[in-house]
Amino acid sequence: MKRSPLFSQIEHAEHGHTRGIDCLIERGVNSGLTSGRRDVRLTGEKSWLSEGKRYAYRESRTYYGAPVTPVEVIKLEPRIKGKVRVVHLEGDYSGLKEWVPKQRLLVPWSEADALCADERRALAAADISYCTEQTALKDAVDWVFSGVCQVSRREYVVIGWTGLYNGLLRIRDLDEAVHALSLDRDKLLAEPGAFIDRHGEYVAPFSTAVWLAQDFCRRFPVQILSHVREKEEDCCQQIAQSSDTCRVRFYKEELELQRQANALIRQWCHEVAWNEVDERIVLRDEILYLRNLLESAIRTMESKRLKAEAASLRKELEARTCVSLRSDRGEECKQ
Repeated sequence: MKRSPLFSQIEHAEHGHTRGIDCLIERGVNSGLTSGRRDVRLTGEKSWLSEGKRYAYRESRTYYGAPVTPVEVIKLEPRIKGKVRVVHLEGDYSGLKEWVPKQRLLVPWSEADALCADERRALAAADISYCTEQTALKDAVDWVFSGVCQVSRREYVVIGWTGLYNGLLRIRDLDEAVHALSLDRDKLLAEPGAFIDRHGEYVAPFSTAVWLAQDFCRRFPVQILSHVREKEEDCCQQIAQSSDTCRVRFYKEELELQRQANALIRQWCHEVAWNEVDERIVLRDEILYLRNLLESAIRTMESKRLKAEAASLRKELEARTCVSLRSDRGEECKQ
């Protein structure tokens, strides 16, 4: 795979930008330096291609930071899948007509400068720090961002998992996310290597993702801790219920990774929040136990033809348990 000189520098650079985080975090930030494939984001089968239009052409779509040249599409042939006939308009191959893979046509020519600018800035952000390997730190950051969805009710903040932004922090719809999560927009934009791309998406180094995850833990500890504890319990249930050896082994490995990540998240959250989450879990278990007892009593009443009384009790039970179990998530219960 061809790579730009800057990307080669990224793979061998010394990464010391850790924002004062302990050595475990430093190792996590730098653990992604053996990068995997960094594919460009494509738009289906390039349905936006049209004859007579100009597009930005690059021989290798993953050669980020390399120049692009203009080509004009002169023929679209449905029988020739994955290729389009173009004429080169500039450079050494000016005037050459040939069939080329559609993937080499990156964007309309009018967007070429913006595309190249995004690539340069993304590579510069990765030069500060990015993380593509599964580590306790990356898992912790991912779980925190997943838990924040309990607050915003929408996934705004993620770590890129493929393409140009692989291993970098991404915030979709920045202005909307700032409002939903009470983010400091100016502080985010002041972060080293941060930028807003041509689609309006905020992009920043992985070190910024760590800082943001820690900030979320300080502001939304109960929601995040409840989320990660539930995920840990889910793994435990899968292990207990499965009879397949391979499946059990898989979930045991997942559980170990989850607990390592949770240990980091616990450091980022207040101890009071952990105690509150523990109390909620105990209360939830008690509610479920009482619910089972009442369900048994309702079934007994129904068997003795006390259907009206059983229906009344079941309706009250559903209303009460709905409020008790879900009110902390801000969800409405349908009556």
